[in-house]
Amino acid sequence: RPLGRPILLSVNNGFGPLKNVPRLLEAFRLVTQRGVDCELQLIGVDYEAGGLCDLWARQRGLAEKVMFLGPLGRDDVLRQMRGATVLTHASREESFGMVLIESMAQGTAVMGGRRSGAIPWVLDSGKAGLLVDVEDPRALADGIAAMLTKPSLRLQLAGAGYKRAWEYFRQSQVTERYLDAYRRVLNEE
Repeated sequence: RPLGRPILLSVNNGFGPLKNVPRLLEAFRLVTQRGVDCELQLIGVDYEAGGLCDLWARQRGLAEKVMFLGPLGRDDVLRQMRGATVLTHASREESFGMVLIESMAQGTAVMGGRRSGAIPWVLDSGKAGLLVDVEDPRALADGIAAMLTKPSLRLQLAGAGYKRAWEYFRQSQVTERYLDAYRRVLNEE
């Protein structure tokens, strides 16, 4: 990871209620008020400078130390993930969580919602990433602060996340699981 100010990254498309970015921005302000020097980078549609999230955050005084990067190409997103200290996913509901897996595969520590659909499963019940209550800005801030200020926690979760991404979600592993399922179905007939 680059030296300097820690970077908290969030990748979303759309500034809707399920993405829960307003709570992330509230939590980020709490983290910086605690004296943790860090930067929040937001990537995706509606997260560009002058976009919906930027305007919403500025109206509420929540834009300090926030970089609104907007939509980026895949290679640029992966580069941002590799350069981030932590990827946080504050989404209230998620059917899978590909952004977490992509970040885990880059060796970046991740955190997500403990009751956010498939996120606890993707993060192996908290063994491969920190699970927090994304509905509570204080709990979210506590998780962010822990990840940014406790290198041993962050490194342990980053290592476990990388291992889970490559052992469980790599294309060859997923393909083999599908083939096994098809074989079982064919053998039953």
